[in-house]
Amino acid sequence: MATSSVNNNTMFTANSLYGVSSTGYKGIASGLDIDTIIDGMTAATRGKIAKQLQRKQIFQWRMDAYRSVSNKLIDFAKKYTSFTSSTNLMSNSFFSQNTITAKGSNSSSVTVTGSSSTAADLSILGIKKLATTASKSWAGVSDKVLATGEFDLAGETNQSLVAGSSITLKYGSSTVSLSLDSNKEYGTMEDVANALNAALKEEGMDTKIEFKAEGNKLSLLNKGDGNNTLEIKSGTESFMNLVGFKVGDKLEKTGDTLTGKEVAGLTQPVPTLDLLKGKKITFTYNGVTKSIQLPEDGTKINTGAGLAQTIQEKLDSAFGAGRINVAFEGTDAKGKLKITTTDDSSVVSMSYADDGVMGKNGVFGVANGESNRLNLDASIKESGFLQNCTPVDGEYKININETEIAFKETDTVKDFIDKINNSDAKVKVSYATTADVLTFVSTESGSSGQVNITDVAGDFAANVLGASNKSEKEGQDAVVTVSFNGTDTMDIVRNSNTFTMDGLNITLNSTFGYIKEKDGSGNETGNLVLDTTQEAITFSSKVDSDKILEAVKSMITDYNDMVDYINKELTTKPNNSSKSNYPPLTAEQKKEMSESEIQAWEEKAKAGMLFNDLDIRNLSNSLRFVLSSANSADLAKMGITTSTSYAENGKITLDEAKFKAALESDPESVKNVFLAEKTDSSLGGMMTQMKAITDKFASTTGSTKGILIEKAGSPSAPTSLLKNYLQTQMDDIDKIVDGLKTKLKSQVTRYNNQFTQLERLISQMNTQSEWLAQQFSY
Repeated sequence: MATSSVNNNTMFTANSLYGVSSTGYKGIASGLDIDTIIDGMTAATRGKIAKQLQRKQIFQWRMDAYRSVSNKLIDFAKKYTSFTSSTNLMSNSFFSQNTITAKGSNSSSVTVTGSSSTAADLSILGIKKLATTASKSWAGVSDKVLATGEFDLAGETNQSLVAGSSITLKYGSSTVSLSLDSNKEYGTMEDVANALNAALKEEGMDTKIEFKAEGNKLSLLNKGDGNNTLEIKSGTESFMNLVGFKVGDKLEKTGDTLTGKEVAGLTQPVPTLDLLKGKKITFTYNGVTKSIQLPEDGTKINTGAGLAQTIQEKLDSAFGAGRINVAFEGTDAKGKLKITTTDDSSVVSMSYADDGVMGKNGVFGVANGESNRLNLDASIKESGFLQNCTPVDGEYKININETEIAFKETDTVKDFIDKINNSDAKVKVSYATTADVLTFVSTESGSSGQVNITDVAGDFAANVLGASNKSEKEGQDAVVTVSFNGTDTMDIVRNSNTFTMDGLNITLNSTFGYIKEKDGSGNETGNLVLDTTQEAITFSSKVDSDKILEAVKSMITDYNDMVDYINKELTTKPNNSSKSNYPPLTAEQKKEMSESEIQAWEEKAKAGMLFNDLDIRNLSNSLRFVLSSANSADLAKMGITTSTSYAENGKITLDEAKFKAALESDPESVKNVFLAEKTDSSLGGMMTQMKAITDKFASTTGSTKGILIEKAGSPSAPTSLLKNYLQTQMDDIDKIVDGLKTKLKSQVTRYNNQFTQLERLISQMNTQSEWLAQQFSY
């Protein structure tokens, strides 16, 4: 026998569960348990509150149950009837002839996709020209030499005291870390301040913090407007000591300034040879990276020739002999290294090295990543890009397609390229490292695209973009000769090799069908004429039966799962018979139960929320008869039938072979059976009926939503969450509960006051009794 383990009439000291507190103490004079007595006196009101909350909980559970059903319908509709879905079975185009095949010996000249019922009427007789984009390319824009800066192995090299340093600041609750690039040269304190301010700007803190150079002193300014404290949290020790800052220094308010100490210089001389001894240098050759280490013994590298020979031997060992050449240009210990490859296609670079070797202040004076190609991060002047060029007033100006571009020698190569790419010149510039080719390509395809470059100031275009190493390609339109219905012939002109025509997406791959014209003497005239002996490209089209079959299979599976779920909800009985009863638990009952007991109870209490529900029954019946007698015979011919068992509630079965055969033999009939519109004599096609059902019960749009959405709301229709039938019922219950809680609070206050008065009277009586007892004791 199933019986509930909770007695609904059991009451606990529980006014606090409803937000009402009693005295919290027992009567001192009376000895009464006042809280327990008041709980008993207010039990009726608490019972009314509990009953209303139980009603609300049932409404909530019913709401959840309705939404679980409406979610099934909404998901089904989104997947199979939405125009944005790739499996939209309500779409005419989904059933169209969208598998297009090019036929003929020249079919490789085109690639075609799309959907077109007229594909069979189109022939391509010839492709006279392919579309090309105007471009200009310059090969060999670099000298293909990885050259170091000048060094003196017998002398000294100035080393920066600040490059590579960092400092961390805290402003209010925000922390920012700033670094000085180890590859940059900082000749003055102004350079240091500018670099730190640039880093602050990148972090979005430049309006709150600022560094300033005051002669040879560095100062830090709190310039934010919120009077936040600015504090130095950490920093490179040598840098902090140099400029006179300390960890923990604070600028308490806006306008406060911290000024460091006088700095004698930002560099110090170090013997050049000491900077190279034992140092590692990492090279990359054609994508392979390896490190070499210079000897600790300086005798092998104390001359330029010795240094070059040492590096040559180590590179030969690392990458193989005969691939990289290292040469010294200079005298004795003073000069530079020049590193080249034995073939023009190979790329070698100095990726990085130990401190003191690379960077502005390093022995070699080159940045990390410097190679025998253009270094895009190097300045235009340092890159060797401006060979034999002279600026005007410190800058160059070029005109590209009537758009003027200005740049300076100090701009990086990347800056130069970005300026052009971000301009209105309608060209894109790129640099191919391996090929050492700089290319300007028009962003307009076809004959309208141009790449015209002239000098405005300076001689950059004349010297760097000269004619000696230039290759040029004019833009032209594609010309395709087509025939419709085997009779009408015309030339189609397009600015791209990919275009759409009558529902077909066509990509031209190569020319065909044209030959050079000859005059009466057999000499070529230079013109192209159509070769009528060439086989034309024709097209065939058919439905993508595999794609449609997979979508229909998926739809039927989801439909059957939905039917099962809806009928389970409809037929599951609630656990509320004379032998077992599982109403929602009250707050007082939950106080006496464990979490697992509560969960087990509520699982039974939630069962049967939609048992024999009228709306769910109507939904079930609508789905059961979705294959109406008007189209069931046609569907059966295509392999789609309804289960003959009444217990299956209208589940659909699919004969895949039969359906695919129908698709391939008569796709229009299949489409009509799915998509036929509703008429006075017909409910319409299968998907037409299904959409009508999902709209009727679960539409999330319009002023009036679907039946289940109006009743319980849905997250898919946000406004319905606050305005639906069940929510209105729960809102009404909340008002009743609020009134009952107010009444309960009033009752508890009244009873507390009464018992307080009783305590006072009993206390007075006890005092008088004690006094009388004392009088009679004499």
